[in-house]
Amino acid sequence: MYRKFGNQKKFFRIKVTNIIKLNTGDCVHIPAMMLHTHGSVSKKINFSHIAINTFPKRKIEPKTVWYESDFNNKADNILA
Repeated sequence: MYRKFGNQKKFFRIKVTNIIKLNTGDCVHIPAMMLHTHGSVSKKINFSHIAINTFPKRKIEPKTVWYESDFNNKADNILA
């Protein structure tokens, strides 16, 4: 989990606030608008995830925003 620093949408600084280690079969709920990463720390272990977006407001489609990051201290580009 990360904390965002700055008001810009495309370029901002980040700081790791929490690391959660998962085991096979674990399920995790990430609250809306929470910056986070996911993936395996080992190239020998596959990692997959299912993202579920809901419609919190009528007639407004949910949107997922993906960022490029150094996973350490900056997010510098919106991918989608």
